[in-house]
Amino acid sequence: MSWHEDITAHLPPPPPPPDDERQADLRRDIVDELADHLSCAMQRELRKTDDARAARRAVLQRFGSVKRIACRLWFDAMKETIMNQRIAMISNAILAAACIAVCVIAFLALRQSNRIAETLIAKIETMGGAEEAAAASSVWADAKIRVVRGSPDGEPAEDLSVELIGEAFNAGVRVTMTERTGEDGVASFGLVRPGRYEVDIRDRPHLSNRRHVVLYPDGRELDPIIWPIRPASLVPVSFTVAMPAAFEERVSYLHCRFQPLADDLQKNPGDWERYPTDLLLTPEGKVWVFSADDFDKVWERRTGDRVHLNQDALRLHDKLPMDSEPEYRLDSIAALVRITDADEPEMFTRFDWSDAQRQQYEGRQPRIRQTHEPEPVSEQVYRAQPNQENVWRIEMPEWLIEALEIEFAAEDETSEPEA
Repeated sequence: MSWHEDITAHLPPPPPPPDDERQADLRRDIVDELADHLSCAMQRELRKTDDARAARRAVLQRFGSVKRIACRLWFDAMKETIMNQRIAMISNAILAAACIAVCVIAFLALRQSNRIAETLIAKIETMGGAEEAAAASSVWADAKIRVVRGSPDGEPAEDLSVELIGEAFNAGVRVTMTERTGEDGVASFGLVRPGRYEVDIRDRPHLSNRRHVVLYPDGRELDPIIWPIRPASLVPVSFTVAMPAAFEERVSYLHCRFQPLADDLQKNPGDWERYPTDLLLTPEGKVWVFSADDFDKVWERRTGDRVHLNQDALRLHDKLPMDSEPEYRLDSIAALVRITDADEPEMFTRFDWSDAQRQQYEGRQPRIRQTHEPEPVSEQVYRAQPNQENVWRIEMPEWLIEALEIEFAAEDETSEPEA
């Protein structure tokens, strides 16, 4: 192996671009200079002996290791460049650590500033300056609740009632606001203080959902709330009432509450509730419908057990459209008995489980043995089947029949003339 090849083999590998040309020149200079010295020494040794191997050993013995000399020359020439690179690397690491420290300190300072601001605002509010408190706060959250149907990319859920309930961080003042979703599915409450809130969404007369959200002042947008697709099929249902013949002239209505049993929504976030269907049934099976929101409009409590029925709040149907997806159970039942001696024609006594229990407690009927209201009233499951004639048969429970018999017997006894 020649001196050039031997020296080149022991030098560090060439660097990648763009430094390859500059260091390639350095490598050539080192190889040329060192090879020149070794060649001259070799020539001097060859004058002393004709043995080339002995001359080469003598040269290496005088100069030392070619590898060590080549590396020493290379590192001496590259010392400044290597030190600059190390200094730059250390400087970058220190600068990155300083940037992280500045960010952490700024975040902690901002959080502390928000806490101080909220404390000052709360203090101002306790002193009666609500307007001054609002002006003193520069940290707000844009409260927008977006609701879509079926999936995150679904159509906007329009005309839903959205209630925002909660309070700002450390404020101690609870607020309640209600809006409806627009065509874009968004219910906008404007600027509110950051904090933890409850969102109560209602789609009357179907279902509701309540969940927690956190509103931040950094303008981040909340994930859309997924709302079920509206029932695709509403099936007409008619009713028949199994009532003792003696009751048909005295019981004007049965108040029935049907509770949907589908629990497929419980896997989704929040607390879901399906609304029951309330209706009044006549002994002939006619249906008077009202919503749960109209309950106070339908029933007007009077003295004692008397209630006044507001016919203007009711709607008469031969058949009632019911959702075909969930199953229903008769959750509660009550009888409305018209008061014949009342001055108002729509005055009734509403007789339900509590009245049956009252009879038992008063000792008027020892045969009623239940200690709590059956839940549900019966085990029968009702379902609205598409493309079928749906007739739901309503049977009065035994406790209601017994309680009405006692009530009617007591009324008949007091109405008989004395001998």
